Amino acid sequence: MSNIRKVLQATLIGAWLGLCPLQALAQSETNAAFAEMLYRQARDFMAAGNYAEACPKFAESHRLDPATGTLLNLASCHEQQGKLATAWLEYSDAALAARRDGRPDRVEFAQQRQALLEPKLSHLTLVLPTEADDPALELELDGTRIGRAVLNMPTPVDPGKHTVKAKAPGKK
Repeated sequence: MSNIRKVLQATLIGAWLGLCPLQALAQSETNAAFAEMLYRQARDFMAAGNYAEACPKFAESHRLDPATGTLLNLASCHEQQGKLATAWLEYSDAALAARRDGRPDRVEFAQQRQALLEPKLSHLTLVLPTEADDPALELELDGTRIGRAVLNMPTPVDPGKHTVKAKAPGKK
């Protein structure tokens, strides 16, 4: 009786494990379907000049099903919104992805767009006086923690207001 139980358990476990890839495949197909619909909507919004609606849809489409073409469209959308640093970084990522995909046409396009944006970029340089330096110093830019390596280095940022926070134990 115990041998039958072991065989039955092994069969059930095997069947369950066999279904796991199907669930992952179904999830992947669902993500791809959502991504495609978002991509199409984003293209329509972009064609109408509605970048505020288009950009988040491109971003979500790319998150669900990363694709170089979607990333290029997202970069173009952010460029049209005036978010030049964001677009510049996305073009850089797209060039890397296109190189990986063996798409030299897309590599060239992304690099050309990036080169055109570079002289237009706004930069932010965080400077910390020597007397304020502290090994426990924590820095934030627009709510995102950043490392000390960015100090004294011009960093591309989108135009507009930015919030910089620095804190360390026992410091004001």
